[in-house]
Amino acid sequence: LIAGLVRLARSLGDRLAVIAAIAGSSLLFAAAHHLGAHGEPWTLHAFAFRAVAGAAFGAIFWFRSLAHAVYAHVLYDILVAAA
Repeated sequence: LIAGLVRLARSLGDRLAVIAAIAGSSLLFAAAHHLGAHGEPWTLHAFAFRAVAGAAFGAIFWFRSLAHAVYAHVLYDILVAAA
């Protein structure tokens, strides 16, 4: 998703395209966690937290790799499950 959004936003310039793509995908990432029968009930706090986490995972993806982003998400899930 991020790579596609960057490609669509290239007219903004490279740096701004990446920022816009990560911001847009992080909002979709947050929204996806509230959808469906198993989604978390919507609160502004939960949505905002997930949007920031989505931006962090998006930046990890863009500047490192998909594998690093997946590992970071799994590590977060393990820490939450252990708490």
